[in-house]
Amino acid sequence: MKRLLLALCLVGTAMSMMAEKGTLVLRTPREYQVMYISANGKWATGIYFDLMYSTYAFRWNLESGEINLLSSIESSAPSGISNDGVVTGQYASHDLAPNGAAIDAPGYYDTRWHTLPINGEFVGGSEFGMSMGGGISGGISPDGHWMGGASFINGSMHPIIWKDGQVEKDLWDGTEGVPYCISSDGKHIAGWKYVHGDSYGTRYACIWRDGSSEAEVLSNYGSPWCTAQMFSPNGEKLLIWGGWTDLNPESEPLVRAVYDMATREVSNLRTISDNPANHGLTSIGDDGTILGYEQDAEGIDNLATIYKDGVGYWAVDYLRDNGIYDFYNDPYVYNDVMSGYIPFVTRSMGISADSKAMGFLFYEPEGYYQSCVLLLDQEITHRAPCGLKAQQMDGGKVVRLAWRKPLTNAENVSRYAIYRNGEKVEEVGSTTLLYFDTNVTLGSYDYTITAIYNDGTESEACDMASATVSEKKWEPVYAVMARQMGFNNASMIWNKPLTNKVKKSYYDTEDDIIGFGADNQSFELAVCFDKEDMGFYQGGSITGVTFFPMSTQMGWKATVYEMDDDMNLTVLKEQRITQDLVLGELNTVTFDTPVTITGDKNIAVGITANVSDLTASNNVIGMVYGKCVPGRSDLVRNVTANDQKFFSFYDYSQDNAVTNETAWAIAMIISPPTPEGGVSDSDSDGGSGSGSDGDDIACYNIYADGSLVGTSNTERAKVENLALGHHDLGVEVVYANGEKGAMQTASVEIAIDKNAYAVNTVNAENSEDLKSIDFTWEAPVDNDRQFLGYCNEEAGDQRVVGNEEEDWALQAMASFGASVLKPFVGSQIKKFRFYPTSKADFTFMLVLNNDIIAYEEAGEYKLNEWNEVELEEPITILPGLEYSLVVDCANAAPNTPPLAIDIDSPFVGISDLVSTNGMYFSSLTESGIFGNWMIGMISEGEEESPLPIAGYDVRVDGEKKNSETIGTTAYSIDATGMAEGKHTVNVDVVYSGIDEPVEGASNSFVKMTTGIKDEYENEKEN
Repeated sequence: MKRLLLALCLVGTAMSMMAEKGTLVLRTPREYQVMYISANGKWATGIYFDLMYSTYAFRWNLESGEINLLSSIESSAPSGISNDGVVTGQYASHDLAPNGAAIDAPGYYDTRWHTLPINGEFVGGSEFGMSMGGGISGGISPDGHWMGGASFINGSMHPIIWKDGQVEKDLWDGTEGVPYCISSDGKHIAGWKYVHGDSYGTRYACIWRDGSSEAEVLSNYGSPWCTAQMFSPNGEKLLIWGGWTDLNPESEPLVRAVYDMATREVSNLRTISDNPANHGLTSIGDDGTILGYEQDAEGIDNLATIYKDGVGYWAVDYLRDNGIYDFYNDPYVYNDVMSGYIPFVTRSMGISADSKAMGFLFYEPEGYYQSCVLLLDQEITHRAPCGLKAQQMDGGKVVRLAWRKPLTNAENVSRYAIYRNGEKVEEVGSTTLLYFDTNVTLGSYDYTITAIYNDGTESEACDMASATVSEKKWEPVYAVMARQMGFNNASMIWNKPLTNKVKKSYYDTEDDIIGFGADNQSFELAVCFDKEDMGFYQGGSITGVTFFPMSTQMGWKATVYEMDDDMNLTVLKEQRITQDLVLGELNTVTFDTPVTITGDKNIAVGITANVSDLTASNNVIGMVYGKCVPGRSDLVRNVTANDQKFFSFYDYSQDNAVTNETAWAIAMIISPPTPEGGVSDSDSDGGSGSGSDGDDIACYNIYADGSLVGTSNTERAKVENLALGHHDLGVEVVYANGEKGAMQTASVEIAIDKNAYAVNTVNAENSEDLKSIDFTWEAPVDNDRQFLGYCNEEAGDQRVVGNEEEDWALQAMASFGASVLKPFVGSQIKKFRFYPTSKADFTFMLVLNNDIIAYEEAGEYKLNEWNEVELEEPITILPGLEYSLVVDCANAAPNTPPLAIDIDSPFVGISDLVSTNGMYFSSLTESGIFGNWMIGMISEGEEESPLPIAGYDVRVDGEKKNSETIGTTAYSIDATGMAEGKHTVNVDVVYSGIDEPVEGASNSFVKMTTGIKDEYENEKEN
């Protein structure tokens, strides 16, 4: 999602057609803090803080003014940006933890986040004093090839160099360290390392030259904050913080310095004020210009600084005195109430190689943090348009071009010139920012746009955008999921293609869908499409709408509107939704009468949710983050408050210094007009007569590792008899007209679950003459037994106890969302599973929509091992619902943890929820405990099938008794000479195709003598 900046202004040169160069000021929305600028001055990155002070990295295109949040559901933070806009940083990755939980991992972002590999086995957990981090990403070289950072391995930080996303070298020499920056050629990295033992207080600024694992120490002092911070883009200078000095603490309380790579000399930079509480350096240009900040003696206010030729200046004064920019006269910044006599510009952050792009943080007059970038020596009177996008229109061989006005002097543009493959194809008026190129055939095209100004000057071309015009692509299936099913089969599930008609939306079906709601308020959400786009489909019709209902509500309604530029509404179609809705899934509502498209109005489609006053919910309808088009993808109105107009959810949140990058998961379905003498692309049925819309499906082809293995007539399939190991499974839709959608795949790992397919119960009987012992057991069957939980099998040492005021009781909870349970829909929950560590009264509750649908008390159980509690009535898993498993631990032993926590990374807020008062649940991570409750559920399929059992082995007291594999479920041993008393027996299952038998559980039995038997019989009679 891209967002135009709040303000653009010109300074340094008066606005006139005669001016050529000046300073361009770009500003972010509120609470965006710029941190780094690319060496070429084309990109910036930083952090956005939401109301809960969670952090999200953003990327800022300084040529177009667009800002993208790189994540908006899970936190992220940047550590650098390259010349082509690649951002390095930390983000919530699911790739490193063995169980797939999200952990803070080093990574980089181009079009999405990628996890940087760690050089070794991931080990996380609170035993190392870490919050499950996978590593730290440092800076990135200007060309984007080299990255520095560290990985957490066995509790230590190992310095690493990555090249092109792969580990190039591990600099571990037995001492921890973290590289924070890397030179432009990748030869040198710098940061900190421990020098005098592994002590937090002995970090020293250092450099690893030429990839050597031996670091050169650059500072004379050690502290928790000492480090080398940043190379100049040409790699000749290095900013370092050498720690506190005790030489002259009044005049030089902190050592900030520049290290010369060639001479190896360190030059200290003196502070501007005599005794600041703190100060720092943030970035350096190739000419030695250094940005930073200084904090007053009271440690309250920061002020931005600039160093030139080793001399420090207050940034606002330096910029004004040198005619670059005057913050004193900037209404966005200056506030004499807050800042006294100077603007409240708090930090200088980020600089380009030529020092012509500089970033600053400031408090705007209303007290919100904001950022700006000054672009010096810019063309400001004949600037090019920006943000050009080119794409083939859905439903036709036409390229849609959209662009934005020049960042400055747009009011003096008379028209725009459009170029295709270097040749001018059209000129359009200055108010036109959209063009449809209909004079194209199949192939690829490159487009640029120029601005022609009133004085006749034509600007340079904007950045090129390309589009490929191709034949219709038939809609594939989506959301393919695969899991092991039973012994060695796989279950596949997917969603049928939406439609081969035109789908107008602001999201993709593969996007992560999350819920939106407004407590107990009824509301309507809508997406709007401009009249220029709708004009392309003039004469066609709107046949329906799709959306994601997330929870049961009192009622739903779909509406089609005409909407003018002031958001005044005219209803074109209104239809109550009476069909059965599948929660958490994409639902299509087909209109009883289609809506004809006139093509001269903006068209919006809305979904109204009638929410009960008694069922407040924030999970009513689906949305996605990160693809927002304010005022188009995020329209909302409060029905309960009788709002008559929609408003932009993004703009509303921005007014409150919050960024909600929202696109509602709503799509308009369009049947395009039929061209003269033929059929439209989306209506073509290939002449088969199979249906006018081409959506009729004949079957689905199922593939395993590239080979066709079967077909399915539903959106489910079972792939049987897979070998142990990794498999890639695919689904290809085949339409009734013979066309096919592209194959979509999912992976599955086939492994034998020894708990599910072992013999756990063996019956033992002494023969009448006491000379033999007869063993019997039941053959395991394949009932698709699955453990539904987030924990592993091994308990950790972490402790959670209840409050003494509540008699040491606590409740543990794990939530299972619809997407987690989707592959198990139709299975039955038959048992609860838990791992108790001390005595308590354990009660299990399965909760659905705030109702308890299963309630079971644990009877006898064993401590420090897994136990199972059978449900009185199985619960069938239904689609689109969220279930919560709550384990109440009452009457627990004082100050003793009743339940175990595993040693895996936690699914925060999902598998680690705890309550000590029976009312409010919170995540264990809030208390510094990292792990998952060792609780879960056992599900089974409705049908049982035989397993590929080749036979059995019987072990008594650990010794195998049979010489040949046993082919039945009974076996007798000669008990002559066996000692009387207790013994153990195990029955191991030999499976076809499996190298090792699956070991059975140990069962105790008694070898009887005549006296013991008589006593045993008497006890039975009495």
